[in-house]
Amino acid sequence: MWYNDDPLWRSGPWVGQKFIGIPGMSTNAYLRGFSLQPEGGGTITLSATVDPVLRFAYVLTSRGKLTEQYWDSEKGGWSFDWEAPSAECDIYGKCGPFGSCDAQNSPICRCLKGVIEFRMVVKWEKKMDL
Repeated sequence: MWYNDDPLWRSGPWVGQKFIGIPGMSTNAYLRGFSLQPEGGGTITLSATVDPVLRFAYVLTSRGKLTEQYWDSEKGGWSFDWEAPSAECDIYGKCGPFGSCDAQNSPICRCLKGVIEFRMVVKWEKKMDL
């Protein structure tokens, strides 16, 4: 998904069973005769080939969330399955190109091991000018 000209969230690649960037995505439903076809221009089609009763709806809400809902025949209505992004760390590039995001930490962003924080590099360079 995009927000203006910037990426906001991505599902990760399709690995034949699910999108790896959607932790709550159950592989069971998608292994029973679903087909994923790229249509070009960023559009994909997900279609059921075996069970026509199995129905999913994907909705992009006004809050910028992509939701998956499924038809619950017992309830006679749509039931919520998952939404994305669902956490702050789901935002694409939240911690920059060399950062790691962990919502359990405070602050949530940390530099990857071996990457020196920019502010430390600036301090080091200033010391070298003396």
